[in-house]
Amino acid sequence: MIKNYLRIAYRRLKNDKYFLLINTLGLSLGLATCMLILSFVKDELTYDKWHTNSDRIVKISRSVNDGAFYIGTPSALGPSMIEELPGIENVMRTSFGGSEVVISVHDEIYGEDEFHYMDPSVFTMLNFDLKIGNEKTAISNKRTVVISQEVADKYYPGNTAMGKTLLVNGDEYEITGILADFPSNSSFKMRFIAAYDNLERDGTVDSWEVGSGYTYALLQQDYTMEQMLEDVSAMVEKNKASNDGIEYHAEHFEDLYLYGRIRGRGSELSGSITYVYIFSVIAFVILLLAFANYINLSTAKATEIAKEVGVRKAVGASKRQVIFQFLGESLVITTISFLAALGLLELLLPMLNDITGKSIDLDYFGDPLVLPVFVLFIPITSLLAALYPAWVISRFNASQTLKSKVYAGGGNFGLRRVLVVFQFTISLALIASTLIIKGQLIFFQNYDLGFSKEQILRVDLGRSYDIPYNQIKDEFSKVVGEVNITGSPLPSVDGLASMDLDSVSKKTSLVFYMNVDYNFFDYFDVELEQGKAFDVNNPGKLEKTVIVNQEYMDVFGLESMGDKEVPIWLNGETIKSEIIGVVGDFHYSSLKSINYPLVIAYRENRIQAIDLRINTENTAETLAGLQSAWKDMNLDKPFEYAFLDDVYNDFYSRESKLNQLASYFTGLAIVIACLGLIGLSMFTIRKKSKEIGVRKVLGAGFGSLMLLLSKELLIFFGIAILFGSTISFFLMREWLEGFSYRINLEPVYFISGAAIFFAVAFLSFWVEMRKAAKLDPVSLLKDE
Repeated sequence: MIKNYLRIAYRRLKNDKYFLLINTLGLSLGLATCMLILSFVKDELTYDKWHTNSDRIVKISRSVNDGAFYIGTPSALGPSMIEELPGIENVMRTSFGGSEVVISVHDEIYGEDEFHYMDPSVFTMLNFDLKIGNEKTAISNKRTVVISQEVADKYYPGNTAMGKTLLVNGDEYEITGILADFPSNSSFKMRFIAAYDNLERDGTVDSWEVGSGYTYALLQQDYTMEQMLEDVSAMVEKNKASNDGIEYHAEHFEDLYLYGRIRGRGSELSGSITYVYIFSVIAFVILLLAFANYINLSTAKATEIAKEVGVRKAVGASKRQVIFQFLGESLVITTISFLAALGLLELLLPMLNDITGKSIDLDYFGDPLVLPVFVLFIPITSLLAALYPAWVISRFNASQTLKSKVYAGGGNFGLRRVLVVFQFTISLALIASTLIIKGQLIFFQNYDLGFSKEQILRVDLGRSYDIPYNQIKDEFSKVVGEVNITGSPLPSVDGLASMDLDSVSKKTSLVFYMNVDYNFFDYFDVELEQGKAFDVNNPGKLEKTVIVNQEYMDVFGLESMGDKEVPIWLNGETIKSEIIGVVGDFHYSSLKSINYPLVIAYRENRIQAIDLRINTENTAETLAGLQSAWKDMNLDKPFEYAFLDDVYNDFYSRESKLNQLASYFTGLAIVIACLGLIGLSMFTIRKKSKEIGVRKVLGAGFGSLMLLLSKELLIFFGIAILFGSTISFFLMREWLEGFSYRINLEPVYFISGAAIFFAVAFLSFWVEMRKAAKLDPVSLLKDE
């Protein structure tokens, strides 16, 4: 019997290729998009969970300004925890994320990133294994380094790296191990690992004040994170460590990627649980859109097979047999759609990896979750997608169907109408939300930062104080002219610290520092609200003067510049520096965070980048000249550059990726919704075919027929505008709360979204109506 049902389904679908094409296309697009998004969500949710002890590892950090900014832990904390806290099984200290270093090998200089300083316990606490080398001794000495296979192949191809050396920032390191490959969903993207002890300088190894990184602790099974924090606080107090304005925090290692609170420098790779929620919802609604499209098309098709159902029921077919016959047709369509979806998934997966920077690869047989899901997917999808149409068809009355007096669908508030409104609502909400995300990105790109950043080429000098800034400046001026050069750390900052207002109030605040050249303010058109810029004609006083921003004045309650001297660390000692100027709150970092108090000092030997204003019409020629000058100076650093506006735009790469993905998925949702609209128009035309014929005989034109057939559509569209705009408003208002500087939710976004969808939907509906208007009225009325 099942074979007979499938044969009937095959014959019917073969005779109606248009119905098969639209239904298959809608379902396959929906399934492929859903599987694509869920593969991204699965990758995000499994970050760092592949480590055996990930559920017992916690990360310890400190915060200032009531949690506004997170800083590292003192170097002495980790060893003391091992010695004094019995609930601690192991401890690992790490640097602030992956550092950028200069590698010298084979008389060539290279810039590298992801250079991590860690304790040897990294190989016992985490599942980072060595392909070659001894995990216990690989980084037990200061001048040893473990490298990835990629790095080994780059510098010493042919498995010859072990025992060789690399010059790292001028220091010689012996290669003592090669990392085995590890999953891509790791918040540590390590290419180099060296001993944490390399960070110890100026006696910080025993310091309870200075933090060179973070501390990770492996807890005993019965030792909670809350207990550990209490014990750490007691330990800090016992060691008389300064704790003014500083609070200790701990977070579960598994939660760091999606829920981590780190907002300071050097945080490891991080994701966003908000975006996981957003894309999970998008995957769910797109799948529902595909099902709604299938149901609409199937119920529209039902009118064409009503007489067949009537004949079958008249000769004794039961309701169950009719349902199973329709389920057979659904199984064929779903199977074809599913196979097409797998093909689309393989085509779209590289695009997703390219946008997100991931390396997701679906292992259909190796992953224990993938194969069972796929095996169950076809029958479950067939059942869900066909349930309502099969139920509608089985309810046809035999005598009514044989008299052509039955229509597919229920009353005015039937499921079909609900699904159409749902399709329109979701499509409108997605379009409006995408426009708002795009608007926020444009806002970031066009916001007045308080200085001019166009046509500025930034050449990185690094954090080394041995780079001859003045020599580089002189040589570069021969290429671009002296007036087109300055030095600054934009868009980054040199450092941060907690500062006291006075000895009585002990008021503290996070403060950023910038070391700049004397012409910084004129060069970038940064206006001073009070005072004056640095006086280059008075070099003896230059290093004892600073300029602060207005936020600094407000936070510390300063009425005038002379109310406070700023402590500046210089050449191993703290120097009290006079405030000689106040600038407005120009944005030296990302617009996603607020402006903190800022201190700007003149320090030529601590400048991290040279800024060059160049003529973009001959960029290649200018770059060639600069690179030649750099090479002639024989600097122990590669020539690395970027345009300043691109550097600022990189701050919003996550939002840019979100906008790109949302645009693609919104486009797919619109396509699926329009396929559903075609189903609606097919249903409407079939339902009103006799009325269309009568009106055409009486002389009705295309316009009047269009109005007749689109009245219901306009009602659905009006309801969808109300619901879709409301959903988008609340979702995007919550999303925008995460930004310190953001756009307002103006009506134009929702009106534009409605206009875009109406134009696309109306075009789809118009095509079907045009076909109906061209039908011969005789063929529509011949059964009468």
